[in-house]
Parts: sequence; C-alpha cells; structure tokens
Amino acid sequence: MNTSEATEAMQSRISPWVWSTLAGLLIGYLLRPSYPLVGQLPFWIVVTRGATLSGWDALLVPAAAESFNTMAGGAAVGLVLGALASSLRASGVTKQGHADRIDGQ
Repeated sequence: MNTSEATEAMQSRISPWVWSTLAGLLIGYLLRPSYPLVGQLPFWIVVTRGATLSGWDALLVPAAAESFNTMAGGAAVGLVLGALASSLRASGVTKQGHADRIDGQ
C-alpha cells in the first residue's frame, strides 16, 4: 500500500467521525435554549461560555454556559453516531445485517 492509498484509507475512516461531529455541533447550536428578552445568544458568546460578558450582561453567563453545554452535547452525540457508522462500515455490515464473505464460505 503506497502513501496515497494509506491516506485515502485513513480519510475514509475518519470522515464519518468528523462529519457527524460537525453535524451534531450544528444541531446542538441550532437547538440551544432561548431566553426572555434576549432570545438565543450569539455564537461567540456561546463558544466562550460568556467569559467576555461584563456589567449587566454578566447575568447571562449561566445562560451562555447552558447553551455551550447543549452545543457540546450535540457534538458528543454526533461523534458517537459517527464512530458507530465508521465501525459498521469497516466491519462490512450490509443492509441485511450480516457481513459479506469474500471467500464464499
């Protein structure tokens, strides 16, 4: 196996993990909680967990932390689903629920 084949094989195994984690992150971000008078917090406030908030805005730090936890939870679920998909794909499980045998046994 040459370098390009090894790289391609590695990318095909990593890809479901990466894509599903990003999808979970996006879904977690879109499903983050909404708060009275402010709505959903902006992305940068959520990502920093409200560390840059000061003054009266500092009251939103727990809300930013909750939004971050929702986003991180979505990413974790996506990662697990991607790992499962990658594992099933690597083991050769088909739609019928059994592994295809190459040697015909």
